Amino acid sequence: MRTYPSGAVWIVSFLAISILGCGGPSNPVAPVNGIVTLNGKPVADMVVTFTPIPGKTESVGGDNEPGKSATGNTDSEGKFILSTYERNDGALVGEHKVTVFGSGPDPTPPGNVPKDFTIEVKSGTNDIEIKLTK
Repeated sequence: MRTYPSGAVWIVSFLAISILGCGGPSNPVAPVNGIVTLNGKPVADMVVTFTPIPGKTESVGGDNEPGKSATGNTDSEGKFILSTYERNDGALVGEHKVTVFGSGPDPTPPGNVPKDFTIEVKSGTNDIEIKLTK
C-alpha cells in the first residue's frame, strides 16, 4: 500500500517555500549624500530626485526596466540623503538624470540644474554637490 503525505504536510511545505521565496532579487543601491548650492551657498527646502537612465543602471529587470527613482529633501544647510526602497538607503548603482525642485507651495527652485545633468552612482558611498545656476 502506497502512502501519501497528509494535507498538513503539504500546507506546511507550501508556507515554508512561500516565506523563503519572498526575498527575490533586488536592484543594488549605494548610499548617496549631498548638498545643493547656488553661488556657493546652501539651498534649503528642495527635493532632489535621481531618475535611473534605462540601460545605464544595474537592474534585475533588465535594460527596459531602469528601476525606481531615489529622492531626498535638503535641510536648512542644503544637505540631503537619498532614499529608494528604504529610508536613507541611497540610489540604484548606475547613471541618473538629476532634478531639483522646491518642496513648498512654489516648486520653482531659485536656480537651475544644468540641462541633461546626470550623475553616476557607484558602489560605496557617494558624496555629491549639485550646483544650481541662474
